[in-house]
Amino acid sequence: MKRLRRITVARIMSWSPCPGWTRERVQAAFGGRRSLTPLEILALGDVPPTDRLWVILREEIIPSRELRLIACWFAERALRSERATGREPDKRSWAAVAVSRRYADGRATAEELSAAEAAAGVAAWDASAAAWDASAAAWAAGVAAWAAGVAARDAAEAASAAAWAAAGVAAWAATYQKTIAHVRRVLRRLEVS
Repeated sequence: MKRLRRITVARIMSWSPCPGWTRERVQAAFGGRRSLTPLEILALGDVPPTDRLWVILREEIIPSRELRLIACWFAERALRSERATGREPDKRSWAAVAVSRRYADGRATAEELSAAEAAAGVAAWDASAAAWDASAAAWAAGVAAWAAGVAARDAAEAASAAAWAAAGVAAWAATYQKTIAHVRRVLRRLEVS
């Protein structure tokens, strides 16, 4: 069984967290322990889910391929959420996610990925220009474009944007819990491989 890399307070501080997350606050979140596993970080109930994901969704913790696939998962959730409201997302947004998945598996080129990202970006622009009421559709399309072009270091931001777009303001907590559950499954799979 493969062990995931442990996370220390010093590592978190080296990633320049928000100003409110001082060394003392991070140490308090660790509960006196010197280090935590990624799964333990995700279980820190006193830490907001966005902050837990910020720590975990980085290439130092999860390989870039898996980060890209997580970003695709987030984008698909946002697109499906739009579809559920009766607003069908632009096919270019769906295509961007599909190309990003193929790229993660080595079955699409960087040029194909770039073209899909650009097309999904145009879809996002078209959706936002069509009507302000379609802002959720624009977010979903934008998140799909972002997922297509996401670099591993941007995965946390993509995760946050996609989770927000998928949930809307009213259901953000439930969406973050689903997001954390998905990332836990990915981490457990990585521990076994």
